[in-house]
Amino acid sequence: MRIGHLIRSLVLAGSVLMWLQATTAQAVSEPYALGYDVIGHAEKVLKQAAENSPQWKIKQDSIQREIYDIMFWLEQACRAAEKVNDAAMKDSAHQALSLLQRAVARGHFDPGTVEPIFTLIRQLLPTVLV
Repeated sequence: MRIGHLIRSLVLAGSVLMWLQATTAQAVSEPYALGYDVIGHAEKVLKQAAENSPQWKIKQDSIQREIYDIMFWLEQACRAAEKVNDAAMKDSAHQALSLLQRAVARGHFDPGTVEPIFTLIRQLLPTVLV
């Protein structure tokens, strides 16, 4: 059972690393920085998507709050993955997914720009269609 968790963590870390390399030109030099680099990049993507949204000028405060909330749940998912806590990781990823889908449906984010975030969530929740 413990070996299965270790393998899952390694696969998840590898997937996140591939996502990071595919969406940025940055290389991760230290393993512990991986989660923070992914989170930092995800936040930049969300901010870019928000600024590209026609809703940005009208609802900037609520959109910024959505970015904060989504980032909180993505951070929690990454922390849970590091601790090999699958239940907490899935719960946090589901929370982030729900918030992101709701925000996209409201027009608060440009859907094409947030695709890397959906890709990250797909990697955290491989059985969920995003």
